[in-house]
Amino acid sequence: MFAFNYILLALSGIWPPEGLPPALLGVYVVLSTVAHAFFFYSCGAYTVGFLNCDDVDLAMGAACDVLVVYLTCYKIFVLLKNKRVINGLVYSLRHELNVSYAPLQRACRDHEEAVNNLASKVTGRYYLVLLSVDATYIFMYFRAELRGQVRIPMWDPFGARVSTGLPFLLYSCVPVSAALMSGIHTTVFDTMILTFSLLLGAKIDNLTRLLVTLEEDTGPRPAAEVRAERQRRLREAVIIHQKIIRFVDNLERALSSLSLAQLMESLATICLQGYRLTAAPPSMDEGIPMINFLLWLLLQLWILCWSGENIATKSKHLAVVAARSHWADAGHAFHVNMQMLMLRAQRPLALTGFKMVRLNYSTYVDIVKNSYSLYTCMLRMQSKNRSEKPNRSPEMSELP
Repeated sequence: MFAFNYILLALSGIWPPEGLPPALLGVYVVLSTVAHAFFFYSCGAYTVGFLNCDDVDLAMGAACDVLVVYLTCYKIFVLLKNKRVINGLVYSLRHELNVSYAPLQRACRDHEEAVNNLASKVTGRYYLVLLSVDATYIFMYFRAELRGQVRIPMWDPFGARVSTGLPFLLYSCVPVSAALMSGIHTTVFDTMILTFSLLLGAKIDNLTRLLVTLEEDTGPRPAAEVRAERQRRLREAVIIHQKIIRFVDNLERALSSLSLAQLMESLATICLQGYRLTAAPPSMDEGIPMINFLLWLLLQLWILCWSGENIATKSKHLAVVAARSHWADAGHAFHVNMQMLMLRAQRPLALTGFKMVRLNYSTYVDIVKNSYSLYTCMLRMQSKNRSEKPNRSPEMSELP
């Protein structure tokens, strides 16, 4: 569980593997420092290139690159800041949200194992998508650069872009490091949210199974023994539900700001990337990576919104299942615990973007629609500006 996430975090250079010998840890720190030096230099290079860009269409594309690299810096900061909280969430999923009711332990364990395998498969395939996107970008970038077809506005104070050999290789490491680091940290966040959602959904399913047992026929047993057993199961369900609510609160505290940043990045980048492809059509070597990046943006946005929808949908059924149990003829303590559980379950659990936007299918549709609206608005402004330029030129020529 979370093995792929930790591997990619280690490769990104911000989360060293535990138990490394001092010599390997020193090598890891040096390599991480070099990689981040190129990445942070790329932030400045893209920023200066954007500020010095005279072409409006190219400036819009440069704005997309600047937005991506600076939000990647924010993702690095948040992941480092909340490292202990994230490790605590992983520990809670492994040890603190399990059902201890003996007849259900085998079924619950099998269900969690199946969901864990599903999460590993989905995460692995998503990493393959990232690998294909980054590999296509790097290959096409070098091909376009060698042909002189790259139009990415980027600061080049040393003139390494037109050189050969080692200076050109060092210059090329700037956009390559920006693409790799932004892709890795975005993928780490997406798969982390997805894995948390899948495994927490499995815990909610097991809690639902525990509540269903309250409806079962207890057979010919003494009434006092039956009430005590049902009270123990209900108390366990209330405790697990409290822990699940606390888990979602901690998850929100650790990653909700990243969720909002990801939504804002998707809203702006989908619009800018579409404008970049149509307003100033790039060469094939530049266009193919841009199309791959645009499709990947839609995929990562869907994963983020699906994760929130999954938790909300599963938590909605808890109050319904609890209401079906035979609680009318139970004792006072059973009534109190049941009312507490039903009141808390009436408000579905939800993942949000900094408590401002809920992550669900509606948010996905709204972001795509708003991105397309901004895209069409920018195209209209571009066509209007281009149609006005020929009309203004004769007037300007008559001026003394």
